Amino acid sequence: MSKTRKYGLFVLSLLFTLSMALYVLSSFSNGNQKVVAAETTELIEMVEGASVRIKDPSGIRFTARVDETYLENGQVKEGYEVGMLIIPSALLGEVELTAGTPNVSKTAASVFDTVYNQKEGMATFNVALCDITETHYATDLSARAYIYNKDTGEYIYSALNEIQERSVAQVASLALAGGDSDESGILTNYIDKCNPTLTVGGNGADEINLTLKVGDTVSVETTPASLVPAFVCESNAVTCEDKTITVAGEFDNVVTVTVKLGSVTKTVNVRVEKVQIAIDGVSQLYTTDKDLGDGKTYVKTAVYTATVNVNGTAQTGADIVWSADGDAVSIDSSSGMVTALKAGTANIYAAYTSEATQTTYTSSAFTITVTMPYIDRTSSVELLMGKDDEQNPLSASEVFVDGGDSAIQTITDVTTADTTSVTYADGYVTAGLVEGDRIWEVGNGEYSVRVKAEVVTNVIRKAEDLQLFKFTSGTEIYSGTYVLANDIDASSYTHYKQVWGSAGDYGGDYGYLGLRGTFDGRGHTIRGITLRYGGLFGSIGAGGTVKNVAFTDVKFYDEDNTFVLATYASALSTVQDVFISIESWPTGNRVCASLMAMTRYNQGGDGIDGNPKFIRVVVVTPDDGDKTKCGSLMSEQSNANNIRGDFTDVYVISPVKLTILTDTITGVKRYDTDAKFKEANNDLSSFSADIWDLSGDYPVFK
Repeated sequence: MSKTRKYGLFVLSLLFTLSMALYVLSSFSNGNQKVVAAETTELIEMVEGASVRIKDPSGIRFTARVDETYLENGQVKEGYEVGMLIIPSALLGEVELTAGTPNVSKTAASVFDTVYNQKEGMATFNVALCDITETHYATDLSARAYIYNKDTGEYIYSALNEIQERSVAQVASLALAGGDSDESGILTNYIDKCNPTLTVGGNGADEINLTLKVGDTVSVETTPASLVPAFVCESNAVTCEDKTITVAGEFDNVVTVTVKLGSVTKTVNVRVEKVQIAIDGVSQLYTTDKDLGDGKTYVKTAVYTATVNVNGTAQTGADIVWSADGDAVSIDSSSGMVTALKAGTANIYAAYTSEATQTTYTSSAFTITVTMPYIDRTSSVELLMGKDDEQNPLSASEVFVDGGDSAIQTITDVTTADTTSVTYADGYVTAGLVEGDRIWEVGNGEYSVRVKAEVVTNVIRKAEDLQLFKFTSGTEIYSGTYVLANDIDASSYTHYKQVWGSAGDYGGDYGYLGLRGTFDGRGHTIRGITLRYGGLFGSIGAGGTVKNVAFTDVKFYDEDNTFVLATYASALSTVQDVFISIESWPTGNRVCASLMAMTRYNQGGDGIDGNPKFIRVVVVTPDDGDKTKCGSLMSEQSNANNIRGDFTDVYVISPVKLTILTDTITGVKRYDTDAKFKEANNDLSSFSADIWDLSGDYPVFK
């Protein structure tokens, strides 16, 4: 039962037995009973609500219950009085309603009912006021039930919180709001005589159009404020209760709510606001908009638009606020311009605030994929890097199509699916290198370039880098790949191998030591180096290779046992495509040679025999007096077994013997002068034109 139904309309066809006429409400009196003490108890209680007459004369009735112990044969026991106190609420004020309250009307009851409003052990009685004048239809009356002990003068009252406060018009409005009929029109008359007003959401128009969203409420205001309007609503999606219209659910079209207060009627047309926001624009952006020369167009910045539709009507010129999540893009909140920042995905949103409801609606996410494009330059760009080098220089101009206009931000090794990062800072690659032929993707924040990267053990870029082959302890092993990046001016550099080498830890096998890997000059020249004691590598160990390199204008320190390449070359080592020109021998008669002191054919680093190989080697030395301790090729002076090797296309242009011991080595040809070499008309067809220049008197590097 609704709250209004609690008030229930009691139809009076007869004048109440216990009614009293109230013509002037302010003329209530106390009666003559003595007021002694008062208390509240559950022995008597007020019934919530009131009822009004629907026939003349006008009237309002309050109901209460009394414990049956105070009754005998349906009447109040002798010595007691049961009744009700009634007073206009305005006269009561903040004073407690008792029999002693000034201007209170005290009416005793004589008829009790144990059926109507039944409660076990209690009987119901009514007190009514009739002939209430029209000017008092809106006057609130307060009622409280009592039991009076005539012998002691004591009163027992119903609880304070049970005091009923009602007016005739209020009860009439509650009855109509609860759905009671009004065939006689008296209920409406009760309300109309109060000159009621009715507004909906502050709007007093007869027809009101509301656009709301689900969950919104609109208040209905009445005067007098105690009156309650009646609602007629054609849909369960809109609820009307307690002077409130609530949108409880979605619905199409319009729901009409009729609000009535007496004869005052308002028509409220309720529409649920349905907002649709659609974003239009490209879903793919790129981190650059530059022409990368690959025939593709890249879009970095784009303006997005949003279409707003409210209940089927497009909102022209709708004010949109844009936003984005993540860090892949930035967005201008007012224009919807999106700029790609980094590879990834981002969601953008369009928000619209309804003028009707001041509600902000946000669109579904519009996903943008940001890709950093790359161009493949592996066929045109090949980088040379040293894995063990602390710094490998790399500039943007070597990689990017716009050269120095970019800055390297990232390097990723993408050779395999398991990509790894390569450390780059301040113009140098410093870590994260994997030796071998690699594919790198170098990025500048806008796009990336795929290039080849040949990663070797060390890259020799300047004379000081040759200190790598210091061989100071005599037991160093260089097993990697060592590459010249460019021609080197070593005219101010002296290379000093401080010890001869010790193979004691290796069973006397010198093949374990020195250069065990590959030194590749890549066709470059080391010019003007000064060598002191030993050679550049100390030793060329088993399997070690020196190739594609020229040493020009070589100078010797005035010290014994100085050579260009090494003190010795061990089994299975190779010297190939090497050019050496000596500028000056030591000033004294020192032991020295252009290549090395000797070979160690039977020391292969693993006890394996095998001759060193010398292929396409050209040596040119000066005629610098009687150098009896010098060899134009090697300096061995006592054991022919120490100059064994496989020699192919090896030419020496020098007046100095090939070795101190002998001037005859199979596969080696020596000429005193370049003119004699030219006259010999040797077959040089095996010399590659990629490295060698054969246009002069003798082969030299290009």
